[in-house]
Amino acid sequence: MVQELFGLGDLGWNLYKTRDKKDWIRTSRAKTLDSYKIRHGDMLFLLPSDGKPLHQTDSSGSNASGASSASNQTTASAASGPGSNVVEDEVDQYLDKQDGKIYRKRNEQLCRHGPHGKCLHCVPLEPYDEEYLKTCDPPIKFLSFHSYIRKLTGGVDKGKFASLENLSCRIKSGCTEHPPWPGGICTKCQPNAVTLNRQSYRHVDYIMFENPSIVDRFLNFWRRTGSQRIGIMYGRYEPHSDIPLGIKATVAAIYEPPQTNSKNKVELLPNPLEEQIDKIAEKLGIVPVGWIFTDLIADDLSKGTVKHFRGNINSHFLSAEECIMAADFQNKHQNPCKLSPEGHFGSKFVTVVVTGDYLYIEVKDNYGNEVTQLARPLPVEYLLLDMAAAFPVTPLYTFKSHMHAEVRSFSVENRDNLGELQDKIDLILTAVRNGDEDLAHKFQKTEEWATVEEIMAAHHPSPPVRQTSYVGPGASPLPPIGGSVGDGVPMWTCVHCTFLNNHDKSACDMCSLPK
Repeated sequence: MVQELFGLGDLGWNLYKTRDKKDWIRTSRAKTLDSYKIRHGDMLFLLPSDGKPLHQTDSSGSNASGASSASNQTTASAASGPGSNVVEDEVDQYLDKQDGKIYRKRNEQLCRHGPHGKCLHCVPLEPYDEEYLKTCDPPIKFLSFHSYIRKLTGGVDKGKFASLENLSCRIKSGCTEHPPWPGGICTKCQPNAVTLNRQSYRHVDYIMFENPSIVDRFLNFWRRTGSQRIGIMYGRYEPHSDIPLGIKATVAAIYEPPQTNSKNKVELLPNPLEEQIDKIAEKLGIVPVGWIFTDLIADDLSKGTVKHFRGNINSHFLSAEECIMAADFQNKHQNPCKLSPEGHFGSKFVTVVVTGDYLYIEVKDNYGNEVTQLARPLPVEYLLLDMAAAFPVTPLYTFKSHMHAEVRSFSVENRDNLGELQDKIDLILTAVRNGDEDLAHKFQKTEEWATVEEIMAAHHPSPPVRQTSYVGPGASPLPPIGGSVGDGVPMWTCVHCTFLNNHDKSACDMCSLPK
C-alpha cells in the first residue's frame, strides 16, 4: 500500500513502527494490518535502507527523472519550512524583520545595578508578555498576529515545528464503507469535534479612516433615502505603533458596489467591473482592506440621534447572515502566511458596522471565568474580535480633492436611484478614444466638466483678470494687465507676483520665477 501510494520501487526503503528502526515491518503480500497490530491513527516511519534519497518510479518500475526531481524539490521545500515560497504582504515582511521587544527604563526603586546593566525589573519584554499588556492604558485584550507568531516560534526549538493549520469542518470524501453524506457517515469521514474559544490574537488591531469626509459621504446615502448601504473599503495595511508588532488598516476611499437597498435589507448584485476596479486601485497604491455597512434606525430626527440595539443581552453583535458574508469576503481575501502548509492563514479583511453605540458583552460567570456552552445554535460572538475605528487628529488625504470644500465631487458610483449619474463620463472617454472634437465640446457643457474645471482651479491659480486701474483723480489709466504698453509692445503678467514683463523675458524681472 505504501509503495503504491508514494510510487516507490521494490528496493531502497523500509517501513518501521518506531523512529529508531526497531520494529521493522517486512514486505509481505500475505500478512494483514491486524497481524502487525497496526490500528487507525498509528504513525509509521518510511526511511531509506541505503541512506540515499527515495526515488519514485514510473509505471514500468524504472526510476523516473521527473519524479525524482519533484521529490528532491519537495524535500528541499519541506526542509525550509511550510509555505517558504509564499510572498507575504509588505507590512508582514516589515514586521517580521523588527525586534518587537518592549524596552523598559531602569527602575530607580527596584534596580540595584549600574546604568548599563539589566535585571529582572528592566530587561526587555517579549511582545506577547501578558502582564505588560494588562498594564497598558487601555489594556490590550488581544495579541497582534506577529506577537502571536513570536510566541509560537519563541521556544527552545525556535519554531522549527511551528505550523498554522486552517481548521476544516468538512466531511472527508471518498469513504466507501457507506453511502455518501447525507446518506451515511462514520468515524473515518466525519470531522473532528471542535471546542470554540475566543481567538487570542487579531490579524488587524486598528482601523483608521484618513478623514471624516470618507465616512460622511458614505453615510449621505442613508441620510437621503433611509436605506442601508454596503461599501468596500480601499486603503493600506500599515504598522500600528500603539500595539507591539500591531497592524492597522488605513482607509483612503469607500467604493459602493452595485446593490439593492431598503431599510431592513441590502443585497449585493454581480459586479462585472470588480477586477478592473481592483487593478486601478492597485496602481494607485491601495487594496481592498475591508467592508462597511450601515445598520441605522433614526431615533430622534430633531436631535439627529439613532437607535442602538446591537450587543445587549437580548440582541446580537452580528447576525448569522452577516457573519457568513464576512467569512465569504475573508475567504476571497486570504492572508498570505509562510507558516501555513496551505500558504495562507486567516484574513486581514475587516468588517465595520455603522450603528448605534453598544457594549461588548462577554459570556462569563460570577467568578470571571468564561462559560462553556453547547453550540446549538452556534454563538456567533465566539467568531468576533472587536477593535477600535477612528480618525487621525490631523486628517490625511490620499485623494487631494477631499481637501477642498468648495470643489464639488464627482457623482458616487451606483447611486442612479438618487440621480447621481456617471454616464457623462462615457462621453469624454469616447471622445478621447475616437478623437471626436465635437463630442468633447458637448461634454464641456455638462455639469461633470464644470466639476473638472473647479478641481483644476483649486489646484492651479488662475491668471489675473484684465482690468484698468487709475492712480488719483484725473489720472490716466494704467496699462491693462496682460496686454500691451505704449507703442503696442506685447507684455505678459507674472501669475506669481502680477508684475508686467516685456514679451521677450523668459522669467519675471520682479520675482525671477519662470514665465
